[in-house]
Amino acid sequence: MITAFSGRVPHASPAPEACGTGAAARTGRKDVRAAEQTARTAFKARFDSAYRQYAAVRLGDDDAGDVVEAVWKQIELGWAGLLRCPSPAGGAWTLLSRAVHASPARPPSPLDKLPRPAADAFLLRHCVGLEADRAAEAMGMEPAAFESLYRSVVPRPGSGNPPGIFDR
Repeated sequence: MITAFSGRVPHASPAPEACGTGAAARTGRKDVRAAEQTARTAFKARFDSAYRQYAAVRLGDDDAGDVVEAVWKQIELGWAGLLRCPSPAGGAWTLLSRAVHASPARPPSPLDKLPRPAADAFLLRHCVGLEADRAAEAMGMEPAAFESLYRSVVPRPGSGNPPGIFDR
């Protein structure tokens, strides 16, 4: 199973001699900044492709890049706050989804009748082509929660669920 990258850097207790002041403390702050940068870079590497594909489906290629870059800048500036979210990936997805939805380049869609998370789940699976686990990770959700959301739009055949909006 793929688990969502939390963006958190494992923290080990420092040796007592490393907790002093002066050069050691300044080096520690530099190390923390470097670790934060590494975590942000890894987070972006993990999710950038899915974010760009999602935005391109909703906005078209010409406008998607600008919106995604603005979201990445917002994530970078608010990284510390994002890490306080129960799901940093979920917080980042919310920023992306809101930015895409608010974009003047977004054309009307039948998906606008759905709650945004359900529409996003449908788009990630059917238009972007992500596997359920990867789509769940991109949205910052547990796979079971994603499946439930996705099934609210496209129920499993023979499951006894009421028909979804986009049944095949």
